[in-house]
Amino acid sequence: MNDTSPRRRRQRRPLQEEQPQTEQPALQTVSNAPPEAPAPMVAASASQAAPVEREMSSIERARLRSAELMEHGTDTLDDAIDEFALPPGIEPDGWIYQWRRHTVHGQEDPSYAVQLDMKGWQPVPVSRHPELMPKDYSGSTIIRKGQLLMERPKEIDDRARMLEKRKALDQVRIKEDQLRSAPPGTFEREQQTGSLARIGRKYEPILVPKD
Repeated sequence: MNDTSPRRRRQRRPLQEEQPQTEQPALQTVSNAPPEAPAPMVAASASQAAPVEREMSSIERARLRSAELMEHGTDTLDDAIDEFALPPGIEPDGWIYQWRRHTVHGQEDPSYAVQLDMKGWQPVPVSRHPELMPKDYSGSTIIRKGQLLMERPKEIDDRARMLEKRKALDQVRIKEDQLRSAPPGTFEREQQTGSLARIGRKYEPILVPKD
């Protein structure tokens, strides 16, 4: 028996639906965007690279050395300078610096070193002022021509100076009494108006002979 029922036809989808969808607009947008330059990576690699050292020219070395010398002052360029002069303000607060005898003709004096220690003097370490000695110096103290740079507290130094001044005044007073007094068997040097011996006091600088 023949089936006379009409056969259904498949409805064909539109051509646009059958074609796969592509992201052409997105690709076009990406293609139109400017490419990113790898500048940060190049800069990072350049910064990490070690700088190339070059040898300074003679003029550059001369300018560098001149700047170092100018920092210490131009007064040090004169040959007729005081070799024992210290830069101003080099002493720490509460301390006094002085040059003290260390050797005579290359020989040390142990007894004198003991006296200095009893009076409060101690050597200044070169680690505190390395600029006062040559760069290749290997010692621990500061020495110049047999003189040793030493320090002691300012309070002790002031008291020692006061005692020295008192001792000097006492010696002057003793000499004045000797001049006013008369040895036994001689006339007295006193009169009604005062002493016959006149003693004057005057302070003036000592002239240092020039070579």
